[in-house]
Amino acid sequence: MKIKRLLIIIAFIVGCWLILVIFAINKSTRHPPESRERSDARYIEAALRAFRFEYGRWPCDSTQAVIRMDTSAILENILNPNTNLPVCREMNPKGIRFINPGDLTDPYGRPYHILIDRSNDTCKVSWDKPPTRRQRGCGCN
Repeated sequence: MKIKRLLIIIAFIVGCWLILVIFAINKSTRHPPESRERSDARYIEAALRAFRFEYGRWPCDSTQAVIRMDTSAILENILNPNTNLPVCREMNPKGIRFINPGDLTDPYGRPYHILIDRSNDTCKVSWDKPPTRRQRGCGCN
C-alpha cells in the first residue's frame, strides 16, 4: 500500500515536471527572433556609443535634446563608411567602420528605432512588435 502511494506521488511529480518542460520548450520556439532583436539592439547601441566616444558627438546633425530616428541607409553609411557621400565623409571623417552592413534591420526587414537623449547622453534602440502569421503571409487562417 505504501509503495503504491509512493509510485502515485512520483508519477504526479514527474507529470508536473514534464508539463512545465513542454510549456517552456513551446514558449521558447514561438518567438525566436526576439532574442536576435535584443542582441541586434545591443549591437547597434554599442556602435552608436563607439561613434560617440570616437568623435565626441552622436551620429546626427540635429541640435534637439531628444532625437528619434529609424535606422536608415544614411545612418548605415555613417557607421559603415563604404560610400563617397559627402555627408558621410563629414560625419565620419576617419572612415571608421562601427557596424557591419545590413545589421540595421530586424529579422523581418524592418528598421530599428533609435532614441538619442543628448541631455542624459544616452541612446536606446527599440523595435516593432513581430508581425502575425497573417501579416507574414504564411497562408494561415
